[in-house]
Amino acid sequence: MSVLLEYLNNRTLVDDLLVPKESLAHAVWDGVLRKEEAIARLYAELGLRGIVIDRAIVERLIAVMAELTGQSLSCSHLSHRMGLPPKEVLKMLGVAQLTGMWRHLDSFDRIDTAIEDKSKGYLYDLGLAAQMLGVQSPAELNQHRSWGALFETFIVNRLLRTVPPDCKLFYWRTADGMAEVDVILQRGLVLYPIEIKSTIHASLSNAKKIAIFNDLYADMYTVAPGLIVYAGNRIYPLSSAVFAVSWAAL
Repeated sequence: MSVLLEYLNNRTLVDDLLVPKESLAHAVWDGVLRKEEAIARLYAELGLRGIVIDRAIVERLIAVMAELTGQSLSCSHLSHRMGLPPKEVLKMLGVAQLTGMWRHLDSFDRIDTAIEDKSKGYLYDLGLAAQMLGVQSPAELNQHRSWGALFETFIVNRLLRTVPPDCKLFYWRTADGMAEVDVILQRGLVLYPIEIKSTIHASLSNAKKIAIFNDLYADMYTVAPGLIVYAGNRIYPLSSAVFAVSWAAL
């Protein structure tokens, strides 16, 4: 049974040291689309849906998706970055999502005014993201200023591919920005909070926001022990309520 399924079935995770088949940098770097192929594909898909724009704008859109992957997005921010009306940008992102190039997580409990109601976007192909950000090789990845966002995107993409169909994924962030949990996995009335850290060591201090989330929702849901998915190679308990889990376990 995979670590994720053990977690979802409320099994206690076992302290373990993992030996990945490939380095983290190469796993994150892995991708399918080259820049020109991605531009051509999205340009063609937009045209099929009656959105006729210059190829340079399509390239700019993919560059913006790479720059903003792993971040919460607002219409005004996207509009400003693209220099286009918000509705046009949202239409183009919708097409990118239909083609599998882009995906997003909605905010959990977004109807509460104290909770942020934006979506959080992710570029599916991280090899493409690296190209658009000017990263030349896997060795450069964890030195890039966007490494944290790229690692988060990598983990979210893995979760989206592997969670059972009866699970939904969200992110959670208070409107004042004081607390955020990267992924809330919901299965019925059970919530599984997951923090993602691009460091090679995880500590209990990384779980402070999970504790805040637990305090807010424990009366309405069953909140499972939290996970800190991080860039190291061990699985180990940080407390009775939080486990550190290597990226390789996913």
